Amino acid sequence: MIQDSDGEFHPEGGSVPNWTETQFLIFSVPEAAITGCVYVLARPNLGICHSSVNIAQGICLQPWEIAYGDPQMHMPCPQRFSNFRLWNGLDVEVLAPLREYQYRYEGVEGSCRFELNFSALMHPFDTHDPEENRLLPQGGDVAEATGFGDGWANGHFDTLGHITGSLVLHGREYAVDCVDGMDRSWGPRSEANVPGVTWLHVTFGRELGFHLAMGLSFVSGQVVYGPLRFGYVVDGADRRSVVAATVTAQRSYMLPTRMALEITDEHGHSWSITGTAIATAPWNHFTPSNVAYVSLFRFEHAGKVGYSHVADVFGLNFMAKGMAAQGT
Repeated sequence: MIQDSDGEFHPEGGSVPNWTETQFLIFSVPEAAITGCVYVLARPNLGICHSSVNIAQGICLQPWEIAYGDPQMHMPCPQRFSNFRLWNGLDVEVLAPLREYQYRYEGVEGSCRFELNFSALMHPFDTHDPEENRLLPQGGDVAEATGFGDGWANGHFDTLGHITGSLVLHGREYAVDCVDGMDRSWGPRSEANVPGVTWLHVTFGRELGFHLAMGLSFVSGQVVYGPLRFGYVVDGADRRSVVAATVTAQRSYMLPTRMALEITDEHGHSWSITGTAIATAPWNHFTPSNVAYVSLFRFEHAGKVGYSHVADVFGLNFMAKGMAAQGT
């Protein structure tokens, strides 16, 4: 089970040179077809930190079409991971551990700034706890069960939250009021031989939301989702493990644009969901070893409409081999 202390750097990594701690926030302004990502990757034992801010508006098929991008490498690592300010203008403050976060950002060249408050709707989901992740066998090998490489085989949590605040982009101000996900990870990370993974949220306001993490592979030149590695559903005050899911998608330039999902939880409840992308972008500066194809989807289920974020993340070597094997 995730503890309050998991919001900070983890002392057990003190002797591991490539010990890595990350946090990732997504937000959106659906009425303006805007999706934004904030990523921080810290290597405290090396004293360095990477951060990337990426904002897309509408359908962006190429990296140069995005509305705003700010990747910053080799900044000094903060002393703490709950309250810090980076050289790129990102300021993060944890107001209540695992529950209330505040993100402030003002880009150094002045065309983007935001102030966002993240209020968690749940206790973070521990992907490595078999009491929470029903797909993880008792006493099983976590690396094998998650299947996503060393970035996922160590500490990792995911949570849904209500994100409010404001975004100023190229002189225009937007109100932010959305429900979407954030996550944290920690442990040794080599960034080598990274496989494909989808990091997918589906939300319908504060009362119903889903998270899925699934593998990605190439079959006959197409991207295929699966297997399901872990996931959860938040249904009112109840949170349950997802035990089965299928995802199919149509794509353009590797970006998912239409999607159909079938999700089943540990109690046998099932949902059929469809979605259409209203904003897309290749996120080429997520980390140097990966590319993320991100989309803000308009999801529909049983008369409900919601907006949330899908990130299909590929290690560059994994994607190159998969595409080359198909002669693509």
